[in-house]
Amino acid sequence: MNLIKRIEGEVYEVDQEKLMILDDLEAYPTLYDRKVEMIELKGRNEHVEAYMYLLRKWNEKIFEGATEMLESYTSLGPHGRPYVDRYLRASQMLDDKEGYDLYSEVLGQHATQLQTRLLTKQKAQHDLNDSTAKQL
Repeated sequence: MNLIKRIEGEVYEVDQEKLMILDDLEAYPTLYDRKVEMIELKGRNEHVEAYMYLLRKWNEKIFEGATEMLESYTSLGPHGRPYVDRYLRASQMLDDKEGYDLYSEVLGQHATQLQTRLLTKQKAQHDLNDSTAKQL
């Protein structure tokens, strides 16, 4: 499937420290690559270079059972998919007795693969620890 769509997003200028935080949030370089792309700034007739995070391994099956693609996302939109804080999501992943495997789901691999289950658990634990440290 060759799918090209325009998407709406936000552009920020960040320093190296913030870029490292974004890399961590996007699980770069494990799940996502960071790539420089030329983008068009809406309503300004201007093009700039910006980082984008893209899946390292595209999985055609990612659309199976998915809801319609969104061109713009707001947490309270009509799509019924509110934003879930990564720390809450991390806690839910660690509490899941069936062993939810985020990495396997995104990469399209079988959930019994020890490596992807371990990566999911490590990411969840890291996010949870990060949340605890910020509260101190």
